[in-house]
Amino acid sequence: MTTQGERLQLITKNLNISRHALSKILDISLSSVTLYYNNDNKIRKVMALAMQACYGINAEWLLKNKRPIFITKERKGNELANDAIATAIAYSNLSKKSKQIIQTIIKSLNYFENQQR
Repeated sequence: MTTQGERLQLITKNLNISRHALSKILDISLSSVTLYYNNDNKIRKVMALAMQACYGINAEWLLKNKRPIFITKERKGNELANDAIATAIAYSNLSKKSKQIIQTIIKSLNYFENQQR
């Protein structure tokens, strides 16, 4: 069974994505990418989801080795909007209480949207 770092290396090699390019796209440091590559740090879910959005890589495969490798056809060069990545990263860094508040707001908005239909 492969490690997260090995899967990250495999996919970036096959998609011809450099460590530098990956750090720039994900808005993380090059040293963080290296820690992921070397399996010194586990890949954060938000990073796997950003790679999924950018390249169609299945986040579940990257994190847990659950196939398929791609959720859609490979989308080389189709970067996720910087705002979406920044929002995902900001959310992942929030406290548990703040995340609960945001989830409550989203549930309320969904409820009201469904009532209007």
